[in-house]
Amino acid sequence: MGTATSPSTRHCDLLKSVARRIVDRRVLHLIRMWLDCPVEETDDRGRKTRTTDARDKRRGIPQGSPISPLLANIYMRRFVLGWKMLGLERTLGTRLVTYADDLVILCRRGNAEAALQRLREIMGKLKLTVNEEKTRICKVPEGEFDFLGYSVLQRHGKEFCMNV
Repeated sequence: MGTATSPSTRHCDLLKSVARRIVDRRVLHLIRMWLDCPVEETDDRGRKTRTTDARDKRRGIPQGSPISPLLANIYMRRFVLGWKMLGLERTLGTRLVTYADDLVILCRRGNAEAALQRLREIMGKLKLTVNEEKTRICKVPEGEFDFLGYSVLQRHGKEFCMNV
């Protein structure tokens, strides 16, 4: 299962999470400016466009900047802590693998539907959206999935491989 939190991340909630770890007002101001900066993208024809969606909607982490994965990790920590505090690792037999706004939930056979339902519930409480295009249940060893640019699949019995 996977999710993307960046477009729905509320700036005020993110900055509260960051302020718990950083007390220097100048650094907090710099991060606030980073969240508000325009994003420039180049289309297939080489034309550049600038968007200010993050600033206008007060939500979202601009993608592509060096600080984006760090900010997403800080924000996703809320989800991970919630998952653990609810005891879902134990009751559903799950393990979370996260990086920035991507995650995989590994779970015991038969618990995937329940894990997906709990994922949606917790994300909803955190005011985050689940990217339904990237979210699916994959049964191993029959299936494979991509995570962070790698294909994860099973080969030769119980051995798992990551193909680039």
